[in-house]
Amino acid sequence: MIDAATNISAELDGERIEHVRRIRSEVFAFVLPEENLFDAPCKSLGNVPAGVYSPAVDDGFYVSLRPLKPGSHTLRFHAENSASGPESTQDVTYTLTVVHASVSEHREH
Repeated sequence: MIDAATNISAELDGERIEHVRRIRSEVFAFVLPEENLFDAPCKSLGNVPAGVYSPAVDDGFYVSLRPLKPGSHTLRFHAENSASGPESTQDVTYTLTVVHASVSEHREH
């Protein structure tokens, strides 16, 4: 499905990001705790149990962001696909909140 993606774009705070890259991972394993991010979307399947899951891969479009100033930022991704069945559009907007933190603030005394 990802091979047929078209009209791929990304923008940060309303400005187009020029370098959207497709990245394919090597095969890897990952560990999930008992309460994990797949529990809610997979609710109809039941609990996704804790464990090591392998093989796993990732194949997607990514951007590299410059360091952002503290405050609120909007990151938007858009892609379309009509070659692998019914036409679909993905248009996702993230609100990022960047806060200033220094290493010394988080060390125990």
